[in-house]
Amino acid sequence: MDKNSSWYDSVSSHKDQELEKFGYNSNYSPRRPDDCFIFGVLSILEPQIKGLFTLAPESPSTYIERLGLDFNPEIELKQRSQQQKTASEYLDEIREEIKT
Repeated sequence: MDKNSSWYDSVSSHKDQELEKFGYNSNYSPRRPDDCFIFGVLSILEPQIKGLFTLAPESPSTYIERLGLDFNPEIELKQRSQQQKTASEYLDEIREEIKT
């Protein structure tokens, strides 16, 4: 380390390399959870569903698609919040029409 450089300068220059060591990815893109995680959550929420998975042994992604769970939750939540905003705007318009 150079005498003129500070500790912060040294750390910030190697920040990306250090974060990658811990598995941090700066190119984060949202995606749906892993198939096994989804199965785990389903089996906890609905214990009887375990029997369905043993009847027809297929790939986990096939089950996910058939159950309609093949979507990205982060994107879905953003879309829903946008729809709620438009729904509330729609209700505001109706309220304004009723007032006049």
